[in-house]
Amino acid sequence: MEQPQETRRDKPPVYCDATDNECTVISMMLLKDYPGIAPGAWPPSPGGVYAPHQAFPVDEKVLVTEVFPVVNEFVTFTCEFQGNQHTYDLQTTDAEIAKEFARLLKRHVGKTLEKFGEFRLDY
Repeated sequence: MEQPQETRRDKPPVYCDATDNECTVISMMLLKDYPGIAPGAWPPSPGGVYAPHQAFPVDEKVLVTEVFPVVNEFVTFTCEFQGNQHTYDLQTTDAEIAKEFARLLKRHVGKTLEKFGEFRLDY
């Protein structure tokens, strides 16, 4: 397929195949809006116990540091916030979607959770 013919942000890109002159509109959505995430599960909340002096991570600006093997429909990972590690569990609708999210999240290690949520999915 060739490069998008339409690049304006208010319209989805259109791809045309030069061999049969057919064009296809490619729809996109942000990962955090994907229906495979369980309702109310984005953004995921940190779990665990906190020391009295430790700041609680309250936004998606935490840095993804590690992704663990998927268990059932949950993607478990750690993020760093002000030098402290915090564990997160993102619930998806099934185990296969969780495995795909874990694969994508591993590519975002070292980036913020916010950036992961803004990742664009084609469908």
